[in-house]
Amino acid sequence: MENNEKVLISTRNLVKIFDVVKVLDNIDIDILDGEKVVIIGPSGSGKSTFLRCLNLLEIPTSGLVEFKGEPLFKCYSNFVKEEIKQAKKQARKLSKSSSEKSEYQKQIAEMKKQYKEQLAEEKVFRKKMELNLNTHRQKMGMVFQQFNLFPHRTVLQNITLAPIKLKLATEEEANNKARELLKRVGLLDKQDSYPGQLSGGQKQRIAIVRALAMNPSVMLFDEPTSALDPEMVGEVLDLIKDVAEGGMTMVIVTHEMGFAKEVGTRILFMDEGKIAAQGTPDEIFNNPTHPRLVEFLSKVL
Repeated sequence: MENNEKVLISTRNLVKIFDVVKVLDNIDIDILDGEKVVIIGPSGSGKSTFLRCLNLLEIPTSGLVEFKGEPLFKCYSNFVKEEIKQAKKQARKLSKSSSEKSEYQKQIAEMKKQYKEQLAEEKVFRKKMELNLNTHRQKMGMVFQQFNLFPHRTVLQNITLAPIKLKLATEEEANNKARELLKRVGLLDKQDSYPGQLSGGQKQRIAIVRALAMNPSVMLFDEPTSALDPEMVGEVLDLIKDVAEGGMTMVIVTHEMGFAKEVGTRILFMDEGKIAAQGTPDEIFNNPTHPRLVEFLSKVL
């Protein structure tokens, strides 16, 4: 593993279950400061869910999520609960008098004790994290498929609302920073417009500027071009490339393979809730070895 000081986000044994479907299946990953990690894979493979678990917009079922070495989420009680369930299932298959059954029952009793201890520890952790989570989220900029701009506020107000409300900047400082960013993306003349007066590409560029105005340590992009008309995709991808060249750490879920190849320093291929393959753009796109990855690329390239 790389030097811990360089690790910005870590996950260990990350699991997300919706109803009975395991959408994320024990994901272990370290995302390093300055990396551009691009996540590709078929629809339904868990890409967006994984991204949303990184800043806890989606609460995982079990595992660990760390940001800058500090846990944001820690839950292993569900894992222990599942182990108890499996042990009980095995014990039921054995005869009452067997020594093996007796051994299983001892293990189950020990696991139940562990489960209670784990629950108590997690309850304390959750209370602590409720206080700290929003502070951490301020450093994790998120850009969604659907822009999520406030329709009743101007472009400038959309960008400055959070920094002013969270007391990260005075109104004057926030306005100056917003105008500087708008100028950078060629939309300064839209500062007094409302989202309804903008094209899809302009809205998404404003959404990116809004995230940048918080001075994040990492930017998370959830299919940022999937809701755009084809002719607007380029202007948004150009802005993301520009931000990437500035050294920003990024995690990007996308279906744009050319963009992934150009911007990514590491590509993750997800399939059925797991990271099935990962590597440099050259390894993933030019020399794929995983059968599912080869099949996926043959359909999208």
